[in-house]
Amino acid sequence: MTKEDAVVSEQGGNQPSEEDQWRAHIKKSAKAKFYVGDKVWLDPGGSAPREGPYLVAAVKANGKYALCHDDDASTPVRDADEVDESKLRRAS
Repeated sequence: MTKEDAVVSEQGGNQPSEEDQWRAHIKKSAKAKFYVGDKVWLDPGGSAPREGPYLVAAVKANGKYALCHDDDASTPVRDADEVDESKLRRAS
């Protein structure tokens, strides 16, 4: 029996050893719904009409996106503010 097998059987499963519990781990992030270059509508909510279509310029952390104008990719939308994924709809 190897040291790793002994740790697994001693701990009752595939639990990390005490030594491994202090190591840094990389958490998987949620998969993005949109990607750079996708065409989207911005739905500001309420009674405001949807805006766009825009292009996704960058995918940020935590379901946020940076948008740019469809006809001029160098011009950011809303002063390059990050937009939450829940406010975006895929444009055909």
